[in-house]
Amino acid sequence: MRAGASGLAVAVAAFALGFGASAAWMWLSPLGPSEPSPSPTSAAASALQAPAPVVTPSPVLPLATPPATAAAAGFSKHAFLLDTPASPWVVVNKRRPLEPQDYVPPELVELAELPGGGGQYLIPEAAEALRALHAAAAAEGAGFRVSTAYRSYERQREIFADYVRRLGTAKAELAAARPGYSEHQTGRAVDIYTTAECRLKQCFADTPAGRFVAAHAHEHGFIVRYPEGKTDVTGYEYEPWHLRYVGVELATEMHVTGPYTMEEFFDLPPAPDYLD
Repeated sequence: MRAGASGLAVAVAAFALGFGASAAWMWLSPLGPSEPSPSPTSAAASALQAPAPVVTPSPVLPLATPPATAAAAGFSKHAFLLDTPASPWVVVNKRRPLEPQDYVPPELVELAELPGGGGQYLIPEAAEALRALHAAAAAEGAGFRVSTAYRSYERQREIFADYVRRLGTAKAELAAARPGYSEHQTGRAVDIYTTAECRLKQCFADTPAGRFVAAHAHEHGFIVRYPEGKTDVTGYEYEPWHLRYVGVELATEMHVTGPYTMEEFFDLPPAPDYLD
């Protein structure tokens, strides 16, 4: 009888311990994912997900869905228009000019508190996201400077004309956009750099900042708009410094699932050159 009572006591204790661990898991386990928040082109030429809590799950309960997976499950490619200049997902390329071509964003804010940001502007949500991206990069020893952000139609016209004068039309069109065809004009694109040696050059990709934005820009709603090996799709050479703000949802979806150009992601025709 003593051995039987002892066995019963052990069983009861094991059940209580198991229930307590399970209840603690259900208390600690999150109900779901947390929701976190990028040239044509070279001008003289990236949403922090909340980390899942470290807990030991009960054998009978599934792990909480990771944020990126949950975002992918509910993502819709039709959430925003692709041809309206004010849309966060507007696609601007050599086959898709801005309409109107002299478009000006309704509101722009100066990036004065960022290195190199004096006299540079973005729309408010892109500016806020860039500040957060810079803070995260700087915390990892990968801070960067702003090279150029918003550019007006007239400013883009001057830049493109200068490129043509120095390089000829064919080479100029691989490096700079015609006025009315530039993402910079939307107030959602920014070029960044660290040192003069790699300013608006592909070697930026090998700097700490270049590596950081390639890995983490999506966590703040940016994409590297002109990725390597996609000139035949985007019409521009690889620009690791050119970030386009599209919002955390789209940036994360593109980073997790690919493809990595907006043209391919939205099943749009490639834009290797202008139609005229």
